[in-house]
Amino acid sequence: MDRQIEYATKAGVFVYLDMHQDLFSVKYSDGAPEWATLDESKPHYEGEVWSDAYLISPAVQAAWDNFWDNKMVDNGMGIQDHYARVWEVLANRYKENSTVIGYDLMNEPFPGSEAQLYLPKLFLSYTQVFKEKTGKTINIEEVAKMWSSSSGRYKALELLNDQETFLKVMDGVHELHSAFEKNKLQLFYEKIAAQIRAIDKDKILFINHSYFCNSGVNTALKPLKINNQKDSLVAYAAHVYDLLVDTNNMENSSSHRLEGIFGNISKNAKRINLPVLIGEWGALHSDSNAMLKIAQTNINLINNYKFSNTYWAYYPGTENDLYFKEAIIRPYPYAISGELLSYNYDLNSHEFYCEWNELKDIKEPTIFYLPNINKAHVEFDCAYKIKPIENSNVGYLTINNLDAKKKTQRVIRIMWN
Repeated sequence: MDRQIEYATKAGVFVYLDMHQDLFSVKYSDGAPEWATLDESKPHYEGEVWSDAYLISPAVQAAWDNFWDNKMVDNGMGIQDHYARVWEVLANRYKENSTVIGYDLMNEPFPGSEAQLYLPKLFLSYTQVFKEKTGKTINIEEVAKMWSSSSGRYKALELLNDQETFLKVMDGVHELHSAFEKNKLQLFYEKIAAQIRAIDKDKILFINHSYFCNSGVNTALKPLKINNQKDSLVAYAAHVYDLLVDTNNMENSSSHRLEGIFGNISKNAKRINLPVLIGEWGALHSDSNAMLKIAQTNINLINNYKFSNTYWAYYPGTENDLYFKEAIIRPYPYAISGELLSYNYDLNSHEFYCEWNELKDIKEPTIFYLPNINKAHVEFDCAYKIKPIENSNVGYLTINNLDAKKKTQRVIRIMWN
């Protein structure tokens, strides 16, 4: 980890530490070590898609149940307490490291066995929408059978290709899901936050909604409080995936469903008054025009909502894929000396636009990341500097604050041939 952070420092890249897991444990995918996987020796089942195991594996669900219950491990310490101790070690190690900007407290937390109650609720909502849309009836068992395979799931989701219908179905589980986030996840986050804050008061705490919110369920999380005081350095690290992610039909992901998920995130971020980092989006694993279109849809929504983001995930060869070259690599505001009003990069015309209010009390410059700097044509009414990154054709455009006595609205346009 130290070596990776050193690489990031040399490249001028900020890092936040993500306590990652998929299916809770290295026994089933990645995450907790085996000694911390209290699965009660229950059987593990896998589905057609890796994430199906969340819903069908008694072992995975038992491991999560025992985690939320803070069940004792052999040494007499609760499993959650062990988890908190890891964060204490990390906070002590990196609190003085300026490359590390924060801590993502848990990746995609999952409710455990109570999630078995969620799918019947979702399927019931689907039967109601199915009747409204088609005039025909379908029962929960038929919906469950459709959902059990990638091809059936794709067929079921064809009915949910508009934002309103999709969100109506996902709302069917909101009440049950909210109870988990309010009664378990919120308390867990505040417990971990308090232990980190005893060591490091200056880095950002990133909170991730539960697994089900990735695909359209509303989060019930609230601002973090430590000793009844709201922590001011918290960000909402939401994840976004269409329900076809990781299936053979992923190329047919719905832009309307993605719009609904992003809309929910924006609505909930305003409710809890937190800035947003889309901590994961994409999972694009092939080089095709369809994957490029999915990437462009996500990027446009990220820009429209002025969210920060980190793409999931980079693999050897990703830099050669179309979606990487034509969507992920793009100009964006790196740092704003004031209030960001709007920005956009037209992926077809290759024109970047940004508007912001420069505030008099901020002395640091506004900085933009620019790809292909040799072909960039800048329209701006004041001086700026472009500094290339060594051994590359990319760089940063820097604009010093005007040092005006009041806020000043500023606009920049950059075009590429």
